[in-house]
Amino acid sequence: MESVITVPKETLGQTSFATHEVLSDWLELERRQRNLQKALSLGNLFRHKVTITYQLYDGIPQRVVTTVWAVTERYVTLKGGRVIPLHAIREVEL
Repeated sequence: MESVITVPKETLGQTSFATHEVLSDWLELERRQRNLQKALSLGNLFRHKVTITYQLYDGIPQRVVTTVWAVTERYVTLKGGRVIPLHAIREVEL
């Protein structure tokens, strides 16, 4: 099992995310979207933090613990205005 480093959200501005979709199964894609919508509700209503695991350009996974403030078709906006491309997100833990 690969180890995943947890990074502060402030470092996301210097991150090179994967440029392709990191999930291959449509069930995983649906689960990610469902969990992002739940994370959005939890973040806006209760300021609840979630763990987002994403993939870097070189294939290395990282994670960030933060509050989700917005979800669009292409990006997730986090507290502090940081963004992660949706296609780079591997998992959302509520």
